[in-house]
Amino acid sequence: MGTTEGSVMSPKVLTDTGDEPEHLLVLVHGILASPSDWTYVQAELRRRLGRNFLIYASSCNTFTKTFTGIDGAGKRLADEVRLVVKKKESLKKISFLAHSLGGLIARYALGELYSSDNCNEQSNDAVTSTSANLKPVGSLDIGLIAGLEPVNFITLATPHLGVRGKNQVCSHGTILSLMHQKSYLSVS
Repeated sequence: MGTTEGSVMSPKVLTDTGDEPEHLLVLVHGILASPSDWTYVQAELRRRLGRNFLIYASSCNTFTKTFTGIDGAGKRLADEVRLVVKKKESLKKISFLAHSLGGLIARYALGELYSSDNCNEQSNDAVTSTSANLKPVGSLDIGLIAGLEPVNFITLATPHLGVRGKNQVCSHGTILSLMHQKSYLSVS
């Protein structure tokens, strides 16, 4: 697991005290990747965002685990996010930044982590006297993600609408055989 809270952290450091972050930023890698793919991004985000953010690079779907399906990988990601939130009680907000297949996995995880926001309703006699269903202007009933207020969901190069053609994902063996074909290596 890779995390950043002002500096690069291991999962054991999630329970450290000090300046407690309020915003969890979950980084989700793409196919056949690992949390180390986010190393530069973590360092840059840490520098720009500061200590109010816990920057966490997901590690539950590394390398070939990305081939187990979006639903299985999404459930693993949801479980991992719940664990991080449970260990850091200071968190109040959550955002996701995902790349490629990681965007589809994160989108599935959001569905697993979503809960309606019923516990934060405030009674305002002026508003509730007209109708129990009316909310003040500017108030949104957006629900919670892992018990936290959702802020951003950003995906980079994610095929939300699918991909063209058949057999888009090749096995490692297929890639190697393509590399060894004379036509692939020849220069015209």
